[in-house]
Amino acid sequence: MTAPPPHAAEEHLQRLAAALRTHGFTVTVSPPALIARNPDTDVTYPKGATTGNGLAQEVLLREQAGQLAWCWVWPGLRPAQHGAPTPSPEIEPIGPAEDITNTARLIAKVIRVGEPTGPTQ
Repeated sequence: MTAPPPHAAEEHLQRLAAALRTHGFTVTVSPPALIARNPDTDVTYPKGATTGNGLAQEVLLREQAGQLAWCWVWPGLRPAQHGAPTPSPEIEPIGPAEDITNTARLIAKVIRVGEPTGPTQ
């Protein structure tokens, strides 16, 4: 099985990043993955420091059955015992790399605080 060309992966990452930005999210692309964050959930403290509350999601682009696919990256739970190693993240398929619209919609559902109210246009 051969790896897909790097330019194809980069193109998909940039297309998904652009789609997520239209939802109002900030996106950091670090091939072969990206992290989408909901800036509406950030907290600014009195001294001006801003911190995120964790509403972010990493998505990995990887080959599955000879095709590029999007995958959720679910971090391993922190161990109860101090000093114990943190388990590797779980990787769960989302869908084909070409399905930018549906992938962006699913990511938005994960990191959105609530659905918009009011009439849709």
